[in-house]
Amino acid sequence: MNTLQLAYFLKVCETGQISKASRELFISQPSLSQTIKGLEKELGTELFSRNRNSITLSENGKIFRGYAETALTALSDAHKAIQDNMGSSSTIKLSYRAATGMLPGIVTKFKEKFPDIQLIINQADIKDSSAEADLYVFASDFAINNNCSITLLTEDCLIGMSVDNPLTKEKIISPEMLKNETFLTLQGNTPLSRLTHSLCEKGGFYPKVSLELDTREIIFSMISIGAGVALIPQKTWAPLINNSEIALRRLSTTTMRHIILQWKNSAYFSKGMEIMIDFLKKSFANNVCFPFSK
Repeated sequence: MNTLQLAYFLKVCETGQISKASRELFISQPSLSQTIKGLEKELGTELFSRNRNSITLSENGKIFRGYAETALTALSDAHKAIQDNMGSSSTIKLSYRAATGMLPGIVTKFKEKFPDIQLIINQADIKDSSAEADLYVFASDFAINNNCSITLLTEDCLIGMSVDNPLTKEKIISPEMLKNETFLTLQGNTPLSRLTHSLCEKGGFYPKVSLELDTREIIFSMISIGAGVALIPQKTWAPLINNSEIALRRLSTTTMRHIILQWKNSAYFSKGMEIMIDFLKKSFANNVCFPFSK
């Protein structure tokens, strides 16, 4: 049994499909299947229950998954601890899922200041037990501050609409004024989606969501053609709008979004992580809130 087998096994657990796991691992499907079968043979039990379209963990597979995750985490932590002890350059895996407009500047300045620290960026989800990251930056509709979390930024949300929308005549928009509007938001149960529903609840109505979109850029495009209105985070989204067809207005009620930095409490806390946390805190603290003028 080796670490590669464990990593492959956990990827199959994550995807629930040999075919999808093989694509994400960049190996052939037969090769991955053979690896899993070899692991099952060594353990003397089936780790998955297989059907035509997907596979699910068996009871023994569920047991093994926990130990596999612990083993890989322990080996990763051991490597980091040795690097720290030797004073060697370290590697930081940063999951960055929010305020991505700030990412290029953050990466550039970090590499200039700490050239010996290797930075790997991904979009892992901290809720995924097999996620491969040391630090996680994500959005939340509430602040989080504890022994493994820091609120990096708190920002109010504006309402974005087409310049042709009659509501642009108003300087301040109350929730009640939005009753007849259709809303655009991000896909899934995201903080922005939840904030949209919360805003409408304050106005006494349920939002008519016309589209759930993948990215803020698509939301901007749909606003500009009058497809709907949307909440626009003031510090991380509003400065990125360069479309003259979009108008921004303040809301009469506070609608706050938060950018959170979090790490797994059980993970080894390396010197590189300390450096990156301090750097991110300072980067967000010095971020300028661009005023809107449209």
